Amino acid sequence: MLLRLAYLGVTNVFALLRLLPMSSQEKDAEILALRHQLLVLQRQLGPDRVRFTRLTGRCWRHCCTRSRGTCSSDCAWW
Repeated sequence: MLLRLAYLGVTNVFALLRLLPMSSQEKDAEILALRHQLLVLQRQLGPDRVRFTRLTGRCWRHCCTRSRGTCSSDCAWW
């Protein structure tokens, strides 16, 4: 668990260092490319893809921001 946390920390630092020298236009271009990749993957999955409801969005935000990764009992999907 500690090794995984260290790995995630190091990869996030490298991602941040990569984004610092980028201009706003370069960041926008990367966002567009990532959105395109996501659309292609969703198209490949077809009707079997995961669909998020408002409840899952609220639970995801709650789990990621307020409770530091632990999820409350009202998030049954977690």
